[in-house]
Amino acid sequence: MNDLRPPGDTDTKLRVRVWFGDHPIADYTAAPEAAQRYAESMGRRFASCRVSCVPIRPTPR
Repeated sequence: MNDLRPPGDTDTKLRVRVWFGDHPIADYTAAPEAAQRYAESMGRRFASCRVSCVPIRPTPR
């Protein structure tokens, strides 16, 4: 799986979702390394479902 972080961005977390059609059945947010492992694991576990992995940024304070 590719690393989806923008270059030099260390605060980015990734949101991983497992989709059954149009419905998310799992939702997980973590640091990039953990999120990548989770996405790969869910891809194996739910081989017929789509797994998305998108970067999210913390909200400004």
